[in-house]
Amino acid sequence: MDKDSTKAESPDKARGKRTRVFKVDVDRIAEELEEAGVTGLHKSTLAAMFEDLDQTVESVRGKRSNVVMVRVSQDSLDRLDDLVECGLTRSRSEAAAFLITEGVKARSDLFDKIADQTRVIRNAKERLRELLKDEELPRKHGDATVIIADADQVK
Repeated sequence: MDKDSTKAESPDKARGKRTRVFKVDVDRIAEELEEAGVTGLHKSTLAAMFEDLDQTVESVRGKRSNVVMVRVSQDSLDRLDDLVECGLTRSRSEAAAFLITEGVKARSDLFDKIADQTRVIRNAKERLRELLKDEELPRKHGDATVIIADADQVK
């Protein structure tokens, strides 16, 4: 093994621990929030919030295998760039994946309802296909009416 490959491995990885996506000084953040008049957030709550955020970003990094091309507004692009610039994500693509993941989690109740209705629609379409499978349906094609039938019915 060459020197470069051993340098790339962090001490946490060598001990089998997951490396953190970003480092946060919870004490400093708690102090700044207190100075700004924000009360009721304990250090343990802040630490848990940042741990959840860290795990979400790490999971987005590990599970991305599908490509989606999307156009965004300048404001959305600026927000993606903010996530990259602050070090939370490594790229615009990762930032977009992170925001999509968080949006789906935040509205999971809505997406559950959408998924339920999509299943109902899919099942209704399948029942309709089964119903029509053995039927001859007249179809217009240009100036002629074409009868659609199964190959078994045509002699």
